[in-house]
Amino acid sequence: MRSSRRRISRSLTSFALAAGVGLALAACGSTTPPSSPGPGTILSRVASSGVSLAAPGAAEPSASAADPTPTSRLSSSPAASPAASPAASPAASPAAVTSWLLRVRLPTPLSRTVVAVDGRTILVIGGLGSGGTTGGILRLDPGAGTIATAGHLASAVHDAAGAPLNGAWLVIGGGKVYAAATVQAVTASGGRATSALVGSLPAARADGAAVLVSGRVLVVGGGRGGVPDGTVLASRDGVHFTRLGRLALPVRYGAVVAVGNAVYVFGGATTAGDTSVIQRVNPATGEVRVVGHLPHAISQASAFVLGGRVLLAGGMQAGRPTDAILAFNPTTRHSVVVGRLPRAVADAGVATIGDTAYLVGGETGTAYLASVIAVR
Repeated sequence: MRSSRRRISRSLTSFALAAGVGLALAACGSTTPPSSPGPGTILSRVASSGVSLAAPGAAEPSASAADPTPTSRLSSSPAASPAASPAASPAASPAAVTSWLLRVRLPTPLSRTVVAVDGRTILVIGGLGSGGTTGGILRLDPGAGTIATAGHLASAVHDAAGAPLNGAWLVIGGGKVYAAATVQAVTASGGRATSALVGSLPAARADGAAVLVSGRVLVVGGGRGGVPDGTVLASRDGVHFTRLGRLALPVRYGAVVAVGNAVYVFGGATTAGDTSVIQRVNPATGEVRVVGHLPHAISQASAFVLGGRVLLAGGMQAGRPTDAILAFNPTTRHSVVVGRLPRAVADAGVATIGDTAYLVGGETGTAYLASVIAVR
């Protein structure tokens, strides 16, 4: 989260969630409204994790930059990236992606939520709005165009990481004013959702992401007090977490996605500002390598897999939200713009149902959003 704000059980149902709230001594994210966007040209801005989602090395990165004022989530400053220029886009452009606004909207504008797929519906968990951090759990049915209250978290959080595990959805870290170390498990049954505190991280962490890979949940990125934590954690039960590896470039607000036997981390905020670096984590060995660069430094984007393609949507670029949808090719390590969102948005929760991804809520840098955007 930013320096003054911000995200087991047995065979239960077919979804899961995560975001603990054990208070720590580090600031997590303020609950004040988004600040005015900084100067910069809007170009077109995941982390969401789940069974079918997750957020997104040539050479190893250079030494980390000096520690300037931490980049905030709602008004990220342009960031320095490790040496190496952005990779050029491939000659042939991939198929275009379309997106549109749904008529259904959140009851109140929310950002920095955890989202979980439960059948053909989406659970929207926690988050941050004009009234502060919420512990509410909403059930969104994109097909029916309905949304209703489903339950509440044991502890309200925003900027938490989320991933499915053993029939539940883990809500990992996050916090209110301060970053948290607790892990909550959310389960759904009969239209209702319940949660319980089930574990704790080795240290408080917010602004990160989590993905499920080969039966283990990996916690990637994030930090506390505005300082990134590069440690990659792994857990098979949501209760015990061990160190798997370390990011080559520690970041908060990176977009993380699992693709086959690899986990990609796209951009994020460093102590020197936002970065364009793309990192790849090997879940089997814990090895992390820098494998490329995005066309521009970015943070707070949403990464997901749709139709076999790795997409990156929205985010903060040069201090302003973007509407761009990028496609990343893991083979060529190139990224190219394949579409535009109907509005620029950062910090949206993302979930995929069938051939459609849904970006839920988010923020613009000056306001929280209640919108739901479909991408196909």
